[in-house]
Amino acid sequence: MSQSRLTSLVEASMNVGLGFFVSFAVYLWIIGPIFNIPVTPADSLAVTLFFTATSLVRAYLLRRVFNNGWHNIAASIARRLE
Repeated sequence: MSQSRLTSLVEASMNVGLGFFVSFAVYLWIIGPIFNIPVTPADSLAVTLFFTATSLVRAYLLRRVFNNGWHNIAASIARRLE
């Protein structure tokens, strides 16, 4: 069963949307302090927005590639690894 382009976009958006909140918090409260980088919420937001946009495009394109027949190749590889 294949997924429509809109369904792929919704799935990718939900995945990346959750990642946005995780990334924002991680960069602001973990990465900054560990590496002693002064990070403001605005800095964290800017970095997170950039990587979120990149991630959304990646997730959508990967979903479309697999939806256009590459899932058979992935399933074949998975069977060989079992």
